[in-house]
Amino acid sequence: MAIKFVTIAENEGTMKTHHAVEIDNDKVLPLDKKQGKGTMSVQEVSSGKAYAEVSSEQNVGDPIITNQPLANVGITLGYTKNLGNYEAAKVSVSCHMPCTPTVAGVDEMFIQVESWANKKMEEIVAELGEG
Repeated sequence: MAIKFVTIAENEGTMKTHHAVEIDNDKVLPLDKKQGKGTMSVQEVSSGKAYAEVSSEQNVGDPIITNQPLANVGITLGYTKNLGNYEAAKVSVSCHMPCTPTVAGVDEMFIQVESWANKKMEEIVAELGEG
């Protein structure tokens, strides 16, 4: 018996790839691939108006390939640093990760998501001169 993962379709418009498990050359189980995402942004504000923003997004954790429904656990943190002269730097960090839809799965993933977001926030705040 030969079992392997295969790509069954790619949608160029959304860049979404569909996967399946193939057993003895028969596609029997469609799969979905979910990837955790983290975003970080720093926005400079003067007199209440944003005038500059830097943001980035990255994959977090290993992708999950499954045919089962998944839960999504996320957190968003924010921090504002007064820069003087009515200027401020607003920092936002968020992380969202797929996980098994059980209380234990959600609780375990929340600890990982919170840890990742706190670490990124600490790195950015340190770059702003707070530590």
